[in-house]
Amino acid sequence: MLREILSGKLTAKAMALVMAVALWLYAWNRQTERVWLSARLHIEKPADVTLLKAEEVPREVKLHFKGPKQSLERLRYRRLEVKHEIEKLSGPIEGELRQTLLLTGSDIRVDGAKVSGEVSVLELDPAKVEVVLATLQESRLRVAIKLVGEPATGHEIISKFVDPEYVTVVGPKVALQSVKDVETMPFDVTGLTEEKNVTFPRVVPLRQEIRQQKGGKMVSIPVECQEKSIKLYLTLALKREHKTFEKVKVQLLTPAGAAQAVKPLKEDTVSVRVRGPK
Repeated sequence: MLREILSGKLTAKAMALVMAVALWLYAWNRQTERVWLSARLHIEKPADVTLLKAEEVPREVKLHFKGPKQSLERLRYRRLEVKHEIEKLSGPIEGELRQTLLLTGSDIRVDGAKVSGEVSVLELDPAKVEVVLATLQESRLRVAIKLVGEPATGHEIISKFVDPEYVTVVGPKVALQSVKDVETMPFDVTGLTEEKNVTFPRVVPLRQEIRQQKGGKMVSIPVECQEKSIKLYLTLALKREHKTFEKVKVQLLTPAGAAQAVKPLKEDTVSVRVRGPK
């Protein structure tokens, strides 16, 4: 009988302990906390519009959440994004269009889905983002060869050309109206000689940007070249220069059988100017 009483008391104590732990876990899970987390910012724009000065747009947004501690802990290991969609414009943009985007909790995505109801968004920082928009345009631009370095001593590049000479570029209309060419990526000619002539084409990537003078400084504007690379042909030769040799001795010879000797010159030296490989 004593064993039954003790056994009953132990069982009751064990059940009480289990319930106490369960209540503590429930209370811990429901404990409300606040946390700041960072998320990548993605701006979705219409297909015929591009984003200028993209480097001035923040890459990340800080998010202030409130909710159960356990839910907030899970958020730390999820993929957080802020996706804001720019509405389609009524017509093409003449020049540049500045817009202020208001970021809200509805723009937040957790692994691609919206934030669940048990977690609330208190604040986004920044809550406003300034963007500059421009209409996209397709243009044909000349390819400008970008060479760096110098050929081997005594050698020079005597001809260079690319294929194709013009490429199709898609970029901001306001920028393409004032540029005529797009550069290749730098091609190094250091140490090239006549024997190492580039008689076969070298494939050189195109820069996916154009350079433009703006506000007293050179800025880069992203574009998309339909041709990602071009063929570059170079021809090298020995460098030809002029050189003058002073006081070259002149010797007069009298032909055999001549009736009289050739009269000596007053000056027996001359200057000789020649041209040839250095």
